[in-house]
Amino acid sequence: MTNFFDKNIEILPADSADPYYSGLEEEKKHTPYETEVMFYSCIERGDAEAAGKMLDVLWSNRVVVGRMSNNQLKQMQYFAICCITLATRAAIRGGVSETVAYNLSDEYIRKIDSMKKAEDIPSFLAEKAIELTGMVDKASKIKISHPVIKKAVHYIEQNLYQKITPQQVATYCSVSKDHLSILFKDNTGYTTAKYILSQKLRESRRLIERGFSNSQIAYQLGFCSESHFIAKYKELYGNTPGAERKSLNLF
Repeated sequence: MTNFFDKNIEILPADSADPYYSGLEEEKKHTPYETEVMFYSCIERGDAEAAGKMLDVLWSNRVVVGRMSNNQLKQMQYFAICCITLATRAAIRGGVSETVAYNLSDEYIRKIDSMKKAEDIPSFLAEKAIELTGMVDKASKIKISHPVIKKAVHYIEQNLYQKITPQQVATYCSVSKDHLSILFKDNTGYTTAKYILSQKLRESRRLIERGFSNSQIAYQLGFCSESHFIAKYKELYGNTPGAERKSLNLF
């Protein structure tokens, strides 16, 4: 156990009365945020090969994490829960059904909670990261395999900056609205309306990164109001657009 943690994981000390200034003064820093973004984007893209390579790089360069507990097992459990939360949300953004992803998140966390050895946790995290990445890849392939869904997805992608209704998509695909919704649910885990919303919200993240305000995003993506956009964004991603901007240092 000692050998693994010596080589692969470093936990920052927590001996200062002021963690903020201690963090600024300490020579050692957390693993960079950009590195985390790169890794979780591999999951979101469904790129298992890239995710595996990123894991190799992370372990070989030592993962540096903050101290969340003086107990080594609890420390790794807390760290693992953070990782699972981020990974499953990346999988949702990549197209995995919310219900499936949340259920898996709960299952993984229960497993982590039951673990008795800290050294078993990193390999479990790596295994589940690759598993989630594979699920995103599968969801992506399923999404474009059905000709009607492929046509519908194309229409939605081309009209994200318009107000889109399920009926408009169904008319474009020459099927009934109810039949299209059933096909969407079977192939993507979303109804037509939910899929349209998920794609608009995914595009909103790109607009946030480009510096657009909530009101601008709501208007451009055809939300009925700014408050409706914010509520739906939080419902899908677990935080508000404002919190997203803060995490990206956009204020």
